[in-house]
Amino acid sequence: MFTGIIQEIGAIRALKKSSDSMELTIECLQLSKESSRGDSISVNGICLTIKEIGQNYFKMDVMKETLDRSNLKYIKSGDKVNLEKAVTPTSLMGGHFVQGHVDVVGIIESIQKTPQYWMLHIKPESDIIKFLIPKASIAINGISLTIVDVNTPSFSVSIIPTTYQDTNIGLLKSGNYVNLEVDMMGKYVYHYVQQMSVGKPKLTKETLLKNGF
Repeated sequence: MFTGIIQEIGAIRALKKSSDSMELTIECLQLSKESSRGDSISVNGICLTIKEIGQNYFKMDVMKETLDRSNLKYIKSGDKVNLEKAVTPTSLMGGHFVQGHVDVVGIIESIQKTPQYWMLHIKPESDIIKFLIPKASIAINGISLTIVDVNTPSFSVSIIPTTYQDTNIGLLKSGNYVNLEVDMMGKYVYHYVQQMSVGKPKLTKETLLKNGF
């Protein structure tokens, strides 16, 4: 479990691909000193396990399911990635609960710069819009952000200067892919409502009027 508050920007030092997996070597100055073999680290919002650690780097394995579902399938040597250690009982909850389980990738449709912030418009590759509402949380490349607006099939978020400077979001361009993880509470509520409505008539204007609303 993570909070979506990025602690360091790492760099892909090397990657070794096989038919159904990939080994990542990530260069990082801070977290390599604070971590141990077996620790969980969020890499661009993906929960991965350190299998080897050395001076200013660690290595991780990425399975096919994760590659298929995330933007790691597009990663190249030298690319920058967002890093965050897993939370502990004493960690500050500065963002929201992020599981590190990417739902889908999204493509950046546009980036608009204003004097105070940047506005990103993102189109998910598959239908997660049903889980999104304005002011709800979403993790983008592991960053806890607040949804500004939802305009199917896209949504928008605003980026403050601190986030722009301290994460890899400041390196993104239109057409780039980002990892998206919907707030788990939104998914649970949606699933619960769907289950409760099985076999029951849909809530419509006519149903409300018929029942005195």
